[in-house]
Amino acid sequence: MIFPASKIDPKPIQKPHIPIYLGGFTPNTFSRIVKYDLNGWLGVVGGPLEYIESSIKAIKEQASQANKNPDNFRIIMMIYPNVKEGISSKNDKNRFPLSGTIDEIGNDIQRVKGMGVDHIIFGYNFLPIGRDIAKILDISKQLSKFAR
Repeated sequence: MIFPASKIDPKPIQKPHIPIYLGGFTPNTFSRIVKYDLNGWLGVVGGPLEYIESSIKAIKEQASQANKNPDNFRIIMMIYPNVKEGISSKNDKNRFPLSGTIDEIGNDIQRVKGMGVDHIIFGYNFLPIGRDIAKILDISKQLSKFAR
């Protein structure tokens, strides 16, 4: 869908404005982030981690090609950790990223951080524990040590 040119008012009173992050997974999304000097990309891990890595590289490459500093674009990643207590997936070659034991998910988080992700947000609203606040807090505390 293409939106016609539009005007947004009133303008923000903050100077400079609050950070603006754009979400999406297409090359057009990444080019808009660079073209409009947005603060960065808000991504979601929903598949192979290699896809996230290639997306981050694409943003950085587009910034370089536009003669902009790729380090000026921040990467925020939303992840949905699916902790399976007492079940190790070590021998499961088809383990879905961010699914498994705390340590397995922790290793995935460290891998994501190593790709240049600046900030990780844990989401639980689509997971079975999404209504158990105590469990959410406990898992978040355990996983946060991997995200630092």
